[in-house]
Amino acid sequence: MTTTTRRLVATAAAAACLFGLGTGVASAQLPDFGSSGGVPTTSETDPVVLVDSFGGIGKGRLVKQIMSSPAVSQGGTIKFRVMVQYVAGSNTRVELVRDAVPAALQLVKVERPVDGALGTSMKTIEANAYEQTTYNGIDYTTVSWKEGGFLGMFQDNPEITPGHPVFVDFTYKVPADMATGEHKHGAEARINTLINPEVKNGTGAQPFTVSEATRPFGS
Repeated sequence: MTTTTRRLVATAAAAACLFGLGTGVASAQLPDFGSSGGVPTTSETDPVVLVDSFGGIGKGRLVKQIMSSPAVSQGGTIKFRVMVQYVAGSNTRVELVRDAVPAALQLVKVERPVDGALGTSMKTIEANAYEQTTYNGIDYTTVSWKEGGFLGMFQDNPEITPGHPVFVDFTYKVPADMATGEHKHGAEARINTLINPEVKNGTGAQPFTVSEATRPFGS
């Protein structure tokens, strides 16, 4: 096992304790953090603030949102967004974003916004650009990147500023045999400021519900 993998497993273990997810994800009792209150969204569900503020002087807010319907059938897909929003301060950079979902879900793709000549668009991240770890029935997908700089030098982690959050979208396939009912999920982020780097784990996201797939007539 590599040093990186060991570190991710250890982090995942700690996160599992903080999330309260464990192996019984569908029945875990997680705190209700309520609605984020006015965060722009195109989802059928409101974004949920998992951590209201962290990071010392430069502050961020950890938000998770279901970008597709929260009700999905076996064999369907579901899409989540993990976002770090600006709260206060300056020079606040996001070192990593991590999604936490039941291990039964199958990761299809990971996307993040990328600036280009024609504006900002969503780009699918290559599999070698993110880390996946499974611990105690939970899958953790970790994304971290650097940008900016000059001629490929002096790049840094993305900065959150007013009106410009940092976010990553995660799309999963729901297996045909996944347990029906309500399922919990969470997220994690690390932000680094000049004063106080900090990692926060978040729970209480809008649960998603898996229903039995429609069977062809006569089957």
